[in-house]
Amino acid sequence: VGQDAALMPFITSANLACGAHGGDPVTLMKTVDLALEHRVALGAHPSFPDLAGFGRREMMLSPREVYALTLHQVAAVQGVVAARRGMLRHVKAHGALYNQLERNLEAAVSFARAVHDLNPELKLYCLSGGKLAGIAAGVGLSVVHEVFADRKYSKTGRLAPRNMEGAVLESVKDALEQVVQLLEKGTVRPRRRQKRARAGEGGTRTPEHSRVQGQVASVKVLVTGFKPFGGETVNPSSTVLPYLQARFPQIHTRVLPVEFERSWFELQF
Repeated sequence: VGQDAALMPFITSANLACGAHGGDPVTLMKTVDLALEHRVALGAHPSFPDLAGFGRREMMLSPREVYALTLHQVAAVQGVVAARRGMLRHVKAHGALYNQLERNLEAAVSFARAVHDLNPELKLYCLSGGKLAGIAAGVGLSVVHEVFADRKYSKTGRLAPRNMEGAVLESVKDALEQVVQLLEKGTVRPRRRQKRARAGEGGTRTPEHSRVQGQVASVKVLVTGFKPFGGETVNPSSTVLPYLQARFPQIHTRVLPVEFERSWFELQF
């Protein structure tokens, strides 16, 4: 759905809709094939069964129902990936389910257990420092702590609800500034208390910074430039790397050939 083919060469991992909030069997298979062609790591993206609302509407389900929908959706994606000679690497909940798992501990336990029961080798993507991360580790899953470049946070470290004004950073500049702050300080600037998009409530300013707990400080970032090609002696993409590394010592840089196969090979060593 959307610009999958255009984006795939530029990403390292992809979350695949399982049919509950988007996608269908044919689209899933095509996307898996496209991702495998570009050597993109594959993950399942289960959600509430909400096609009309794209999985962004809250649903109150029992822990047993959360377990069953997670098992069903992740197993479906894992089966397609295996049939296309690939391997499922991770799971990340989508939309309203992702947010609910931070508030509903019984649902979070059911979700994590379903993933573990299906395949204990799968990694679980969780909100950095959130409750699901601790639960997932407790049932024996490997956890990937996740932060967002284009989403505002509340002062508690949770994602601001999408129905709040300013919850999504529309400006590339604002998103980049948030990433820099995460890398340098391990913090984000929470959204100001504005009125709800449909409610018309006023409010006061929240404190300037909010700590996003977890593994932000240990995140490893690789920035790549490319070697000259087409008879040129310099590729501008590589000239910026020394500046970036001087300003952000925690990042790693590499200069790669422009041919995909050769660049992939060099990244392995």
